[in-house]
Amino acid sequence: MTDSVELVQSADYEFGVLRGGVAHQQLSTSSDPLYRGAWIRLNAFWPSAFIDRLPEGLDRVRRRRQYALIVDSPTAEYVTTRRPCDLYATDPFLDAVAYGFAIGRRVPGAEDLRAAINRQLARLRRDSVLQTLYLHWWRSECNEEVATVEQSPMLRRRSNHSTAVLNRGRQHGRQTDRSPHHAAGGAQRHSSVLNSFVAVVSAYLVRYCTVL
Repeated sequence: MTDSVELVQSADYEFGVLRGGVAHQQLSTSSDPLYRGAWIRLNAFWPSAFIDRLPEGLDRVRRRRQYALIVDSPTAEYVTTRRPCDLYATDPFLDAVAYGFAIGRRVPGAEDLRAAINRQLARLRRDSVLQTLYLHWWRSECNEEVATVEQSPMLRRRSNHSTAVLNRGRQHGRQTDRSPHHAAGGAQRHSSVLNSFVAVVSAYLVRYCTVL
């Protein structure tokens, strides 16, 4: 199963979403007949298709061969390239979304802070810092034949649709790993990439606030 639209229409598969996540919001508010139908099916599944935490959803995918978890593409790309290399992702679907920092309008100096963050994010992109972090932390631990959506790193960095994650064992044979790291290290690195990004941004903000 590689086609996301076919998956959400198939009677052979159940699927779930992270509660309050991007896919949850898009499916619950979409006026598209396909997504409205998927939302109705989603609410009818038992046990509940709404997952509170990503590890819980991935565990369900691994235990149930006919279950898929719909997450944003960067998350899908990360988890499907971690050991034990037993998951794969479908083609992206739903609308692309973008992320940003939310700053309260009533926060003193909010406009200056927003402008400073935008400038530093632009600098991080211009200097390829974000791309370097991506290439470092999203490096696959699996053989090339277990790759997920085949896009260049630059294209994947710009794409943030929702994607379904499924158990690879249903469609593919046994896979081998190439990384010497234990699977638990992947979860730690998943957290570290966010910490690294925040640390870089925070360093610039500290410099900015010191000037003020």
